[in-house]
Amino acid sequence: MVTTAVEVAIIGWFVSSTIGKLMDKALSYYKGQKSWQSGMKAELDRLQCFRPQIETLVYAAERGDLPIDRNPPLKEWLGQLRDAVEEADDVLDELEYRHLKGEKMVVKFVKRASQQDDLLNRLREVVKTFDDLVTSLSIFPQILSRLDGCIATNVWGYMDRETGSLFTETDLFGREKEKQVVIHWLHCSDTTRISVFSIVGVGGVGKTALAQYLFDHKEVECFETKIWVCVSNTFEEKAILTKILESLTKTKQEFDTLDAAQRTLMEKLLSQKFLLVLDDVWNDKERSKWDKLMAPLRHGKVGSKILLTTRMDSVAHIVAKVVGGPKMSLNLNGLEERENMLLFEKYAFADFDPKNYPRLQSIGNEIARKLRGIPLAVKTIGGMLNNKMEDEHWSNVLEEGALNSYEGTDGIKAAIRLSYDHLPLELKPCFRYCSLFPQDHEFNREQLVDMWISVSLVPHGEKRQEELGNDFFEILVQKSFFQPKASYYIMHDLLHELAQILSTNECLRVVTNNPIQIPQNIRHLSLTTDDIIVLKNLEELKYLRTLLLYCDIEDVELGCIISNVLKGFKKLRHLDLSSKHLYDFPE
Repeated sequence: MVTTAVEVAIIGWFVSSTIGKLMDKALSYYKGQKSWQSGMKAELDRLQCFRPQIETLVYAAERGDLPIDRNPPLKEWLGQLRDAVEEADDVLDELEYRHLKGEKMVVKFVKRASQQDDLLNRLREVVKTFDDLVTSLSIFPQILSRLDGCIATNVWGYMDRETGSLFTETDLFGREKEKQVVIHWLHCSDTTRISVFSIVGVGGVGKTALAQYLFDHKEVECFETKIWVCVSNTFEEKAILTKILESLTKTKQEFDTLDAAQRTLMEKLLSQKFLLVLDDVWNDKERSKWDKLMAPLRHGKVGSKILLTTRMDSVAHIVAKVVGGPKMSLNLNGLEERENMLLFEKYAFADFDPKNYPRLQSIGNEIARKLRGIPLAVKTIGGMLNNKMEDEHWSNVLEEGALNSYEGTDGIKAAIRLSYDHLPLELKPCFRYCSLFPQDHEFNREQLVDMWISVSLVPHGEKRQEELGNDFFEILVQKSFFQPKASYYIMHDLLHELAQILSTNECLRVVTNNPIQIPQNIRHLSLTTDDIIVLKNLEELKYLRTLLLYCDIEDVELGCIISNVLKGFKKLRHLDLSSKHLYDFPE
């Protein structure tokens, strides 16, 4: 069940970006109208004062930290804020359009000063709406008192996890090639004091399990000291150094300063050839912290090694820069089909013989394929199915998808959702937007970036939008949200499913030949249909910003029908029509 907090799907950074543009540009376009300006300036000043609270409230809603399901007024307020932000963005776009057309603004001042300019009136209404929303913030005193940037609760229930070095399974399915790659690195005779290798992959793919398996393998007996540290969410140098020392000494350690921790560890490692595993690393930005962490580790014996597990290829890049050598990493993908099926049957059938349940075995094969070899998903869903060996139950799970299954999937949700939580705020709506495409879609970088730009998901700034959009895409690749394949990119099914869940009431993909009720507040829609009635019902969607329309309808009036529908879409930013029967589409 998806929480109401996620259903709100507020645009996140878009609120901050649009409010900023509103305050920066509104007066600059109309600064000659003193009587009009004086009234609006007070409202803009008030908005500026409350801007931090608005942005913090939206960010908390984006993270799922607010009890929106128990606070209908807050949900309504957030919905009104989204509408105001989009209206402001539309008005600012029109202002920009006028500016680009080179309108002589001074010539129009008299008309505007007399309040006859519709765009001017719309701008003032937008500012007034924001002012009203700021005023109504006072009805949430308890919530506002908590928004100090350190809300501890998360509706997905994920806290910093702790992992240990012991391999908890009876066997490691597959991974023969991957094991050999890492073992070869472990045995390499390095002339440098320290070498770093990164295991990179999406949440739940088995990075930690592979590291655990190798940690106690006979092949790593060449190290005098082995250390395991779970880094997880918080990357604090002193805390990590303390954990390393505790693993070395098997005693509790406390240090008043970072320097004390660094020097103590340096002394311990001077005569040691060590293997250090840093599990679940996220820090790919703060190089200074890596430098401080690595400083004492460089004093180990020649041939010492550090093995990292991380979801982000960007972590491997930054560590390579700190160490000063080539990036050495392994991208861990899902299990091969045979190992995937074996692991699924182990958990789904447990003490039962799959051959005695041919129908369940057939359904189970389809479920396993959808999980694409992600061990965490395979184990969790398999264990859930084992509790109820009924055709109907298994069929429901097949139809619902792994992350939407209604019981026993919190582990998958937390693991996959955590990757999203760690995205920069401005990238989150770009990721959610990808839910408009089908699973296994072959993403073209340029086309997707152009779509992001067209619907204002890439802000204006010092960089050209095309360049910034490409930066956004590259970050998503580095953080394993996209996987490169030849000339295109794909997204793992579980990540695609997460995008669908998170974009509820924001993005929707519909494939139907029957009349269907589409939420009227939907912003981005992908529709595949062969039914003319479905097309006509689109007229109700007044907030639509994206329409990807795929239809196979043989009707000579199809072009006129689509044209009439589109006339009502005043907010539409991106339109993609695909039909072999568009005989005559009006200009």
